[in-house]
Amino acid sequence: MILAVLAQLNVPKMDNLTWVGLAIAVAATAFVYIRTRGKLKRDPLARQGLNRKSKPYGLRPDEVEEQMRNVLVELSGMAREISAQMETRSQKLMILTQQADERIGELKRLLDEARQIDAESTARERSLPPTSGFAERPTPTRQPPQHNEILTSHPEIFQLAARGLTSQQIAERTGAHRGEVELILALGNTKTKAS
Repeated sequence: MILAVLAQLNVPKMDNLTWVGLAIAVAATAFVYIRTRGKLKRDPLARQGLNRKSKPYGLRPDEVEEQMRNVLVELSGMAREISAQMETRSQKLMILTQQADERIGELKRLLDEARQIDAESTARERSLPPTSGFAERPTPTRQPPQHNEILTSHPEIFQLAARGLTSQQIAERTGAHRGEVELILALGNTKTKAS
């Protein structure tokens, strides 16, 4: 029918793709029109079982009053819960603040003691007679470990280093500090090179 009308109007011929596009446009327009028209007919209050001619929300005044009382009771219960939680949290915060103040006081006391000890040691150093040269210094009571002692006291460190592990990896495996591992390896390498 549409083709007959178009033929009489001397409309130029359209290919199939144009017809498909036209059909999709008409279908989309019809869909949108029907969809919006259906939404306009719906009453939002009708979905809830209410209509505009009935009393507000379909409740009698005594029912509204009872519901309002229930809401107020629920709100007061919630307010009590919230205030109890706030009280508990404020008490916990007060305890934590008190503990923090105690720790700060302890740290200040320790800092004062450290300063006092430092001042005393500085005063003792100043009161000692000056020494001239290295010969007058007291000799250490313990001699540094020899090469064989280093190798025998830390064999695991040297074995791991021989396998190509880094000082950090060796420290993680042995539980020693990284600096200690590096020192042991450096002492071992120095003694090996010197021998």
